[in-house]
Amino acid sequence: RDKLSNEQLDKYRLSDCSSRQVKLLEVERLTPYVVDSKDSVSFRVRFCKTDNTVKKICLNTLVEDILTDNRVGLTCSEVYDMPSGGDGVHEFVVTLNHLNLKPGAYKVDFWLSAEPMVNSWNLYDAVYDALTFEVQTYDQKTIGGWDASFGFNYFDGCETKLIQ
Repeated sequence: RDKLSNEQLDKYRLSDCSSRQVKLLEVERLTPYVVDSKDSVSFRVRFCKTDNTVKKICLNTLVEDILTDNRVGLTCSEVYDMPSGGDGVHEFVVTLNHLNLKPGAYKVDFWLSAEPMVNSWNLYDAVYDALTFEVQTYDQKTIGGWDASFGFNYFDGCETKLIQ
């Protein structure tokens, strides 16, 4: 974080991650780098199919604490039919609502699969430690300690949209 300005962090994106039956093309944070613990964070995940036999797609998102490497949140989208048409490039927009995380920096992993990762490891493509965000306040007030209400969160308010 010390090497990039806040403006650079707000616009940072990672491209051309790797390839499998479904290839992750780009992941992008849509919200600012610094957030409040009550805020949401949103990401765009662009992908394309490289194998026409793929019929289903699911996006799994894991959030980890950078300092401790502890997993603090997991969400899995519903299983969608693989979109067709267009230029073959599609995207997910995922919003993690009600973060309720302690102050600190977090990293995000994204996995594309045929079904939620909690059921199977049928992995199409993945990117680890792709993007980061930092929680600095709680209800817009600076926080510096641990609160029992912070910690692991399944992000029940998560919204994942598949853009055709």
